[in-house]
Amino acid sequence: MPAGGVLSGGETVTIIGSGFKPGGGVIVYFGSRRAPHAYIEGDSRVVVTTPPYDESALVDIRVVTDEGKERILTKAFMYLKPGKWSPLDGFGSNPK
Repeated sequence: MPAGGVLSGGETVTIIGSGFKPGGGVIVYFGSRRAPHAYIEGDSRVVVTTPPYDESALVDIRVVTDEGKERILTKAFMYLKPGKWSPLDGFGSNPK
């Protein structure tokens, strides 16, 4: 699972867990935004498309199954502004 993505959303994220019911339904939220697509893949994976977000933020991911089970992954995904970045810039450097 990538731990971050762009504000425009549309990226595929895999959430690893346990106890999912293959063929069952699932709803996933990134912060307060509901993911447009999410499905259970086996008993240990949920595949989801990230929704768009308004600002750079570290958000919780909330997974709710159609059985009513809910799990919150606290501060699990970072929305980032797109920008020009190079590995030569170093981690945490401001792009120019």
